Amino acid sequence: MTHIYSYGTLRHPEVWSAVVRGRYRSLPAVLQGYAALRIRDADYPGLVRREGSQVKGLVYFDVSAADLRRLDRFECDEYLRIQVHCIDLNGDVWVAQTYLFNPECGKMLEDIPW
Repeated sequence: MTHIYSYGTLRHPEVWSAVVRGRYRSLPAVLQGYAALRIRDADYPGLVRREGSQVKGLVYFDVSAADLRRLDRFECDEYLRIQVHCIDLNGDVWVAQTYLFNPECGKMLEDIPW
């Protein structure tokens, strides 16, 4: 099972439950060294590496392989799933996967926090 770190629209229960089928425990967490930026003409962010920045989100625990495939389809080619280390409010570090904005789509990003 894989933990998933979500920083954008998947943090919202109605979006998460529309994409995945399972029910997963989640905790607020922070991802350091990254920033969530606005995407031109979109209502969702793009995650990029950015030293000195951090992103608040949720870590979902033990996501099934079937739901990972659903998440991959939802995120399309605009995102690459990568492994990260996020920190919950208790200071515990979790190894999770998240969706980094695909650099090939970088022209769509605005240098404005989401």
